Amino acid sequence: MDIYDAQSWVVAMSILALSCLDAAFTAIHLESGHIREANPVMAEVLRFGGFYTFVSVKSAMTAFALAIIILHKEWRLGRLAARWTLLAYIILTVYHGYLLAITP
Repeated sequence: MDIYDAQSWVVAMSILALSCLDAAFTAIHLESGHIREANPVMAEVLRFGGFYTFVSVKSAMTAFALAIIILHKEWRLGRLAARWTLLAYIILTVYHGYLLAITP
């Protein structure tokens, strides 16, 4: 039986929260008309399903990938993947903040 330590839970929940924040920031930017969704799959989801479907699909995709990473947390590659994913979402969140700051 796997035992998940507090650090693994904090990393996993942080990634999921930042993913949801990314979706919200993306919606704000899209609403302003200054950007478009860069991921072609998610752009189609947004186009055909709307914002709530977009957030649901994005969250589900993140949660699925995160579950695989966390299941392999004892492997060095699993630990690296979790931390690199967290770092990528932190950088993306800072970038969204920057875009919000410079957009009129």
